[in-house]
Amino acid sequence: MTMPHQSTRPSSPGVIRAASVLGIAAALALLAAPLVAEPPSVAPSPALAAMPRAAAPLPAQSTLDLPAKDVSLTFDFEEVRRIGGSDALFTDIVAGHFGDDGTLYVIDQGLDLASRLLAVWEDGTVHEIGRPGQGPGEFTGLGHVAPISGGRVAAFDVFHGAYQIFGRDGTFERLVKMGDGEAAAGMAMLAHVGRSARPGRRGDDLISVREVVLDVSRIEEGEMRTSAGAVLERIGLDGEVATADTMLAVWRPPPGNESEVEMGGMSVSVARTFAPQVRYDVAADGTIVFSDSTAYAIKVVSAGGEVDMILRRPFEAIPVNRRIRQRTREAMRERLEEEAATGGLRAEMMAQMRQMLEDQIDDMRFYEEISAVRQVKAGWGDAIWVERTSEDTPWDEDARGLVDVLTRDGRYAGTFAAEDEALPLALGPDGLAAYVEIDALDQPTLALKRLPPELR
Repeated sequence: MTMPHQSTRPSSPGVIRAASVLGIAAALALLAAPLVAEPPSVAPSPALAAMPRAAAPLPAQSTLDLPAKDVSLTFDFEEVRRIGGSDALFTDIVAGHFGDDGTLYVIDQGLDLASRLLAVWEDGTVHEIGRPGQGPGEFTGLGHVAPISGGRVAAFDVFHGAYQIFGRDGTFERLVKMGDGEAAAGMAMLAHVGRSARPGRRGDDLISVREVVLDVSRIEEGEMRTSAGAVLERIGLDGEVATADTMLAVWRPPPGNESEVEMGGMSVSVARTFAPQVRYDVAADGTIVFSDSTAYAIKVVSAGGEVDMILRRPFEAIPVNRRIRQRTREAMRERLEEEAATGGLRAEMMAQMRQMLEDQIDDMRFYEEISAVRQVKAGWGDAIWVERTSEDTPWDEDARGLVDVLTRDGRYAGTFAAEDEALPLALGPDGLAAYVEIDALDQPTLALKRLPPELR
């Protein structure tokens, strides 16, 4: 029997916000220290076949209301292969993306906070890319990764303030800095605390959301603030220094919804717990799908940066009440205990910051409601997979929600039950989907499955 690998579940908004605070704290702490070493195919869904297409192309920014009633989908996919398990290849798979050639790149995080970048080839063999260190092709603080053209991968090294480009076989090709000079690299490190990235599916570009927009101009005065805005950007990695072109601004809560926390004698402005995040992904043709509010509203953006359509279902945000606030604080304290019990560098860092973190939990301020959408993923065809936030335990990062499958042209295919664990780690070409499971020996296993055409 296999069980879902909890660490790969998308964290709840409260835990993510707390994790952002931890990330900033760790970054600030490390700034002052020397740098040292994520069967047959299923028959077509009757629900999808019955759902009519739009009669004619819809104008830009059209809003389409999809059915309110859920139609069940069957979670029964062809299994391609299983990797890991008793071989102990993986420790904690925290992120993954497919390249155009079917290579799956995953970040595997160890208990000592060191992360490995692994390439899983189509034949099931696993190859490590890069290694710990400070030189070319070495990682001091592996951040996000994204496949780019030619079967290559770009990996952001947080404390180098640069992207490192590798070939499919792990050969280091070149370094792309986030800025010129040592000071610029340091600022880039801080600016990437609130950044994530997805494959741009166009040359060596990435699509990035910068949610925590840091104002670093007053660091010497003991302050570091975030702006209320966030942007969707195209990051270009063609040259020696990365370029960032703003595609569009995304909705953020109005000013006044931030909290002030003290870290290392510095006042840091961070978003409130459960403040809506930008959940997004990029399809194979460069189309971007994202959610940026508490409503169930999935925006479809062309590669040029225009919102073509908004897909809605009538599910409401979850009001944050006293019970949710209490259970969220309890969950955060439990997570601190779990971190302390893991041992290694992670536990040491938590011990050093324990009192500060406990004070932050006590002083935690909450956004007024929790987003109805927890995660969004784009298939390589027209499919959009949307995980809804669990209504029963919205504070629990391991609580699984219902998963809807929509299409970019405005159809509703159906919904997987929460117990199906339907949302994959990554969606890939030819219907590939990667799932992470825990096997009978309590080891992570990558299960590669093949989706039917209507779910791709």
